[in-house]
Amino acid sequence: MLGYVRGAIAQQKSYLLSARPAWQLGGYVGNSNISALHTVKDIYDFTTNHLTYSLNRISDGFTRLGAQKALSSPEEAVCTEYADVFVALAREKGIYAREIEGYAYAFDPQLQPLSLRTDVLHAWPEFYDNARQTWLPVDPTWQDTSGIDYFSAMDFSHIVFAIHGKDDTYPLPAGSYKYEDSIDVQVTPTSKTLPQTKSVEVQADLPMILSQGKKYTAMLSIRNSGNVFLHDLSLTAYSQGVSIQFSEPVIALLAPGQVAQVPLEVSSTHIGKKDITIQVGGMYDKTISVTFQQSWKALLLPGSIGILVLLLVAVLTALRRHTHHHDHKRAHTRHPSK
Repeated sequence: MLGYVRGAIAQQKSYLLSARPAWQLGGYVGNSNISALHTVKDIYDFTTNHLTYSLNRISDGFTRLGAQKALSSPEEAVCTEYADVFVALAREKGIYAREIEGYAYAFDPQLQPLSLRTDVLHAWPEFYDNARQTWLPVDPTWQDTSGIDYFSAMDFSHIVFAIHGKDDTYPLPAGSYKYEDSIDVQVTPTSKTLPQTKSVEVQADLPMILSQGKKYTAMLSIRNSGNVFLHDLSLTAYSQGVSIQFSEPVIALLAPGQVAQVPLEVSSTHIGKKDITIQVGGMYDKTISVTFQQSWKALLLPGSIGILVLLLVAVLTALRRHTHHHDHKRAHTRHPSK
């Protein structure tokens, strides 16, 4: 997992410093207090000291304020404002940061019933530590409400549902796709170690009947049906007399429940039934049976030649009959009956 994170950060740097709507500072960019911030710890301490958590606002339902409005109304903050202010300040200072939305099991009697009654999720920020080359989570909200240090170390009560780095809103976390005020997310803490299951499901939208010599592009769907992350899944396929090419021969990371879409190109100069075996990560085989038929172009050429031959024979026959009739008529004219 660490290798994937380090490899992906190079592609993510292009947007990890951008100011999305919720992470804009507006007129606070030149503020003297903000100008004095230099390190991640400075930004974290400023966030916890400047904002005040509002229990009334979260219990009554709330609308996300964003960093700029949170700075102007610091007494109206909930977890999203703590995360937004931290991310906005970090990006302003050139520090890669993102927001995490998920479930946090709280032991505070004022916060715990919210998760039991409705899907009130928690938000906290992460920053990329260049020295360690990894993302580090921090929780300024819980430090402000509990007094516990959530900068130096994070507990295991935080479960990630969605990562917001490129966009400040999407993807939506579990519990957001609903129309009624009901609880759809249930998390039960346990001390048991769950068994790891590695499995995938593969589907391909390749037609069963294909034309000889024609290239077909199908979409291969690979779903992680297990409960662990799968890394560096190599895709291979083989079939006698069939050319098979993947646009992406390796899937770098596949989360539990995630579906990867990989284009697949298939063609063959042969005809007849062919079995195509697709192997995913050396752990799963999927066999697809297809039939290659002679294409209409291949049938058209000999058919056209046959028709031309028949037409030529018909023309020659007609000419021969016409010539024979004409010669017979001339002979009859030269030798009239007496």
